[in-house]
Amino acid sequence: MYRYSTSFILFLSILILALAGVSQAPPKQVVLRHDRFFGGPYSVAGQPFLIRGDVTSIGNETFESVYLNYQVDENEVQTTFFDQIGINPYFPFHYQAGNQWVPEETGEYLLKIWFTGLNGAPSTEGFSDTLIKTVAIYSDLPLRQLSLLESFSSINCGSCAIVAPVLRQMVDKDLDKYAMIYYHPLHYEGSPLFQFNPKDQTTRKELYDITYTPVSAIGATYLGGSSDVTPAMLDLDRERYAGFDLSGTYAIENDMLYASVDLAYFAAFAESEQITLLVAVTEREVHFDTAPGSNGEKDFYHVMRSFLPDANGTQLLPETPGTTRQFTFQYDMSGLSLNQELLSVLAFVQDTEALEIHQAVRLTLQPFDPTNTFNIIEGSIRVYPN
Repeated sequence: MYRYSTSFILFLSILILALAGVSQAPPKQVVLRHDRFFGGPYSVAGQPFLIRGDVTSIGNETFESVYLNYQVDENEVQTTFFDQIGINPYFPFHYQAGNQWVPEETGEYLLKIWFTGLNGAPSTEGFSDTLIKTVAIYSDLPLRQLSLLESFSSINCGSCAIVAPVLRQMVDKDLDKYAMIYYHPLHYEGSPLFQFNPKDQTTRKELYDITYTPVSAIGATYLGGSSDVTPAMLDLDRERYAGFDLSGTYAIENDMLYASVDLAYFAAFAESEQITLLVAVTEREVHFDTAPGSNGEKDFYHVMRSFLPDANGTQLLPETPGTTRQFTFQYDMSGLSLNQELLSVLAFVQDTEALEIHQAVRLTLQPFDPTNTFNIIEGSIRVYPN
């Protein structure tokens, strides 16, 4: 696997765009906005890489028809025509190219996506900027184990009380596929759930730039109103390849929680990428005799209690694919009001700039064994092979 510098990739992409000559001149007006790309940063040779995402019309007319164009490196442009769309401005259109790209060899490819021929205009007339993605193709990658839903709520928000049970039921119906972390990040409302861990609540709120509630995030796949989250979004996030494999266990003894996470690299990453291991402790149920806020909620689920060591996580350094690392953590619960029998521990790897979650797993509870790696000092690392 060869990796190129960002400057080289930018130069090459500009050169390719200049040589392609396929309706990639700057559009007269940008009417279609690229919102999300669901293809992921990597895939496996010999397997279809789905060209799919969300595009939104920011014009004044109903979005009726359009040509989707994509090109891989300097290969032939592939085009798919969509009609009878019938979507109003500022509502996303979910697209998927009809002509699949099946990369035959490993390596890095430049993928370019743009839209032309909006609402009957000539098929060569552009209406969007060109989205450029670098896609890394490997011979083997694991699948994603869990799709992680992070939900930001408030004790004084009426719509939060309405959507919270909907999200919980969505996740709880299939815990083998989905996981959830529930936050109350608004420091000014005096929420006892915020007081469980103000620092970590604030860190995750600032990561996603949360300014209102209810808001939910599914990594880089979705960030928006919680009422718009669907199982299809969670599945879309999960049914992709992962750059890491994760597994782990935790044990509880004398008000101490000990966690061990094994991480295997399958994809290569640059030093400039903020790839971070995060370990979250949640309490599956938290109940109050009286509602702590004005929206009447007394029962809360999948509540964030702590990140280990905190919500800034553990920065991962670039490693050769095949390298395995082990991380251990401790969580002192003495003096905390929580039900230790209702704790869950999640580990996930996230690019904290692009927000992509590369893998997520639920750790397995096991009996405490003082002879195992839980005795290693918190935050220590073992690397295999040496």
